[in-house]
Parts: sequence; C-alpha cells; structure tokens
Amino acid sequence: MVEVRLEIKAPTSEWYVQLSTEHPADVLNLLTLYDEGSRLLGVFEVETTDLDALQRTLDEISSIIDYEVIHTDEGFAVIKYRVTESLVYSATVTSGTLPPASVRVQNGVMSVEIKMPHTQLSDIVAAIEAVGGSCELLSVSGTGVPQAS
Repeated sequence: MVEVRLEIKAPTSEWYVQLSTEHPADVLNLLTLYDEGSRLLGVFEVETTDLDALQRTLDEISSIIDYEVIHTDEGFAVIKYRVTESLVYSATVTSGTLPPASVRVQNGVMSVEIKMPHTQLSDIVAAIEAVGGSCELLSVSGTGVPQAS
C-alpha cells in the first residue's frame, strides 16, 4: 500500500466544482458519500463567510436533489445533501479504488489523500481523465511491497 496525495480538477459539471468556483474563498470538506442506487447521499462541511449566498448557489445547481443544513457555527456549516451523480465518485469506484474518506475542495480543485495498492494508481488517474478530469500527483509514500509478519 502507498499513501498518495493528488490534486484533482474535476469536470465543471460536478456540483462541488460549481459551488466552490462560485465561492472561491470557501473551503469544502466532503466527508462521506453513500450510493443509494439512483442517487448519492453525502455530508460536507464548509468554511464560509456567507452561508446565505452559499445556499442560494446550492438551490441553483441542478444535480442537487435536496440538502439540509444540519449544523452551523460562526463561519462554519455542516450540510447533508443528495445528488443525482458524481462522475469522479463513479470513476473512483469503477477503477477499483475505495473513495477517500475526506476530500478538500477549494476554487474547483480537489485535494485528496488516499491509501491504495500502488498498482491502482494509474487506474484511478485514467478513470478520472476518462470522465474529463485531470490529476496531478503531489506525493507518493510507502513502498507498495507487503511486509512479512
């Protein structure tokens, strides 16, 4: 196993790219995503100075089925959402890689840290590129060689 840090530029049709480019100073942390079959259910936290403006943008994004602000604090909110699809999520799963538990998004760029078999690295990059995204490999640590116990 290796630990990989990637910077991903997802297709502009992804809801979080739309949201984060409309609010480039805000930081989204995509915490979890669950496949419900015909839609995806997820939770994200956001650092924002204008939650009302962020919600207006969420209301305008067609792939968002519904959302609920489940917690707020000064400059911070936790939001549960349902979306119709995520190309990057589907590409990750299709490549045989479990999606990372937490993804940081700011101004349209995803920062991801994920552990995976070294052999899957090229598969995930190819899968993201196949849906119109791009990846920059920031770092790889670990040997990828199993240790004897």
